[in-house]
Amino acid sequence: MDDKEYLKRLKEVDYIAWDSVENDPMIRGIDTGSGCSTAVMVTIILIGGIIYLIN
Repeated sequence: MDDKEYLKRLKEVDYIAWDSVENDPMIRGIDTGSGCSTAVMVTIILIGGIIYLIN
């Protein structure tokens, strides 16, 4: 069975299960926002390290 056909049938039968499958970043392979938060965390750590080394 094709994935699109399966998802269409799942949506008709169990909308909550379809929604959790359709919007799960681990299943879809996309992760929005983690790149930005990682960059911010690395920047804060680097600035903290520079301040620590200066003092």
